[in-house]
Amino acid sequence: MTIAGRQIPLAWLQWTGILAAPAGWLITFMVGLWLTFAECNAPTRPRLPVDGWTIAGTAVGASLAVVGLLSAMAAWRAVTAGEGEAADAPPPRSRIHFMAIVGMTISPLLLAVILLSGIGAIFQTCHQS
Repeated sequence: MTIAGRQIPLAWLQWTGILAAPAGWLITFMVGLWLTFAECNAPTRPRLPVDGWTIAGTAVGASLAVVGLLSAMAAWRAVTAGEGEAADAPPPRSRIHFMAIVGMTISPLLLAVILLSGIGAIFQTCHQS
């Protein structure tokens, strides 16, 4: 498939569509976990700029989820643009079709999780038990 004048393999689009959103969620989760341990459990000071780091981690994770969604959509569009039904085509076209649908399904879900956890973390404070 040609995007912005570059030839991009469909397999690359397929795997980016599948793996980019989970990688974005993992980055957001790990940044949030690191900030929680560093800020809430450590008695040392100076304090970290938790909100700034949370916003940065959320932005990176959300960007990866959007890249995954766009890649999955591009792969799906490339295999459905030809003649016939892509789901009934022999491999690898049917596999790319299936994986693109999976990517288009999980990317918006993980984008919502990333945004909700990032926004929620900004309004949450540390509570010691």
